[in-house]
Amino acid sequence: MFGDPVITVDPPGGGRPAPTATYPAPTTIPTHFVFDHATHKAEIALWVYFGVFAGGLVGVAVLASRVERRFRIFHTLSSLALAAVTVTYFALATGLGSTPHRHGPHAVAAAFKPHHPGDPHGPPAIDFIIRQVFWGAESVRLVSTPLLVTQLALLSGIAPLAALAAITYDVLAASAALITSTFPGHFKGRVRGPWAGWFAFTNIWVVALFVTLFIPGVNATRNRTRSVKGQYYLLTVLLFVGYIVQGVIFTLGNGLNILSVDAEIIAAGLVDVTTYLGFTYFLLLVHVHGEDDSWEFPAWFVEHRVGIHLEGEPEAA
Repeated sequence: MFGDPVITVDPPGGGRPAPTATYPAPTTIPTHFVFDHATHKAEIALWVYFGVFAGGLVGVAVLASRVERRFRIFHTLSSLALAAVTVTYFALATGLGSTPHRHGPHAVAAAFKPHHPGDPHGPPAIDFIIRQVFWGAESVRLVSTPLLVTQLALLSGIAPLAALAAITYDVLAASAALITSTFPGHFKGRVRGPWAGWFAFTNIWVVALFVTLFIPGVNATRNRTRSVKGQYYLLTVLLFVGYIVQGVIFTLGNGLNILSVDAEIIAAGLVDVTTYLGFTYFLLLVHVHGEDDSWEFPAWFVEHRVGIHLEGEPEAA
């Protein structure tokens, strides 16, 4: 690879030199490990995001208290999504939901940095970077984003079969993204084959999700008010942009090792705050409940059951 060294040996007593002997170059390339893991900056950011989501969850509860019980379907779904994200960021901030700092399965990523320690003409060394992977941030999307998709389906009034298909595609996309995160790239600027394959599956399911959600949604919202139609379009675009930006951050961080672990955590958290809280509060504050709502809780589902005394008199609720 670097040329075969030529060694010339003079025989004892002088005279003609002995024939040259060629020896192969050493095949062992020096390596050492560099650990790329979250620092105090990322820890502070995770606690801040946890506080923001916890405050957002409390705000949803306040908004729900001002609405009739039968109109709280969006509040309920939003609170479940925010609760899942809040618990996840609390887990990440307390050290759960990630590979260990210095070892652990599926945590190895390596960046190729040729340099010549000691001998400028010697073979280059390879720095192996062990990257900490925060898989908890991907696992929560198995629960949170399907709840957002469900709200879009209810808002537009699409057929339950189309809604179920969209939710299924979203779960498949989240599952593929979680698996992808366990194959961080080996070289800076290059992704591994398994990572690229699973990331391709993720993108396929995301495309299927929005095709299934948007095309029937456009047809369904034709029978809705202009306000509902505008809300549906804006929220769908917001969710789609959130998916795209998260994919870019995921690629630059976990895939290509261009972003540090700290930068990836901070950037992904900002996108989560914008997507989840933006989606939730825009829908709850702008949407006006009325007779044209596609869904509302039936009375038996939100009201306490009335019992009957043995004497036949109704029991107070």
